[in-house]
Amino acid sequence: MIRSFYSIRRRILQAFSLWCLLSVPLGYFCFDIDAEVVRAFGKEYGYATMFTPFFILMAVVIYIGVMSMKKGRIFCSHICPMHLYLELIKSKGKSTWLKRIGWGLVLSLLITQSLVAFFVPVSAQFSLLRSGSLMMSGVLGAILLLFLILFVVYKDTFCKKACPYNFMQLMLRSDRTRIMEFRNPDHTCTNCKKCDEVCPYDLQARFESHGLDCSNCNLCQDACTEELGAGNSLFHRHDPVIESET
Repeated sequence: MIRSFYSIRRRILQAFSLWCLLSVPLGYFCFDIDAEVVRAFGKEYGYATMFTPFFILMAVVIYIGVMSMKKGRIFCSHICPMHLYLELIKSKGKSTWLKRIGWGLVLSLLITQSLVAFFVPVSAQFSLLRSGSLMMSGVLGAILLLFLILFVVYKDTFCKKACPYNFMQLMLRSDRTRIMEFRNPDHTCTNCKKCDEVCPYDLQARFESHGLDCSNCNLCQDACTEELGAGNSLFHRHDPVIESET
């Protein structure tokens, strides 16, 4: 598929987000209960300096909120593992149960370890499991099963109906929030429906891309460009804030 700079940048941010998750089980970011410090990429923060990572985290949350007011559901398309999962199971052909379970298991394991390994290192987890710890087995099994069900069973339904970020986006959205528009003044659409096929949320892209569920992932624009040729996509990101100021 032909990818725009926007899409390439989005892939880079998705890769960085996955690396952040992976950094926890790798030990780059964790909480040492015995030493009572948070270790973050070679630095340690005790109780006296704990406000530093806390304020960094709060700054990131606020930044995501502000960007969501302007750019829409970009957290979903740029960072969220569920969105990545939906893209993976629809890539290179029709979604199958094998792809759903396979990618669901991979991402569920990663998220489970990102949550548990922050407090209990992977090596300590294996020691507890070998010793027959029912608590550790239960915690790991419950979290893994929860995310596996979310990925494989609920998929985009969770994003549309139950995701907390979705509710936040509904409150932040206004008539100045970016949308993806379908413009076909010359009636050049070939009705190939590639835009529908690649949409992670199973939207009818030509009619629903400007709605509340669109994550501005740009996949429909890339698919249309591939069909009609470079520079001929019928999908365009419409940013009222920028256009009203120019």
